[in-house]
Amino acid sequence: MDLVTLAVPPLEVAVSLAWLMNLRRRLCASLMFAMLLVLTLTYSAHLVFRQPPDCGCFGAIRLFEAHQEQAEFLIARNVVLAVLLLPGFVRRR
Repeated sequence: MDLVTLAVPPLEVAVSLAWLMNLRRRLCASLMFAMLLVLTLTYSAHLVFRQPPDCGCFGAIRLFEAHQEQAEFLIARNVVLAVLLLPGFVRRR
C-alpha cells in the first residue's frame, strides 16, 4: 500500500502533463485508467483484508470505522472518473 501511495501522485502529474501537451492521448488515457484501477483495487483489498484494531484504543477504532464508511463513496467516485476517461479512448476524425 505504501508503494502505491508514494508512486501514484508523481505518475498522475506526469501523465496529466503529457495529456495536456497532447502527446498520445490514447496512451495517456490508458495509463490514467490503469492507475485508477490499481489504486481502487489496492484500496478495496485494504478494506477487505484489514482487521479492526485490537488495541482497545478508541481513536484507532474510530479511524477504522471512518474508512469503512467512506468505502462506497470512494469506489463510486473512481467509477465516475473511469467513465470520464472513456472519451480519451475515442479517436478523433
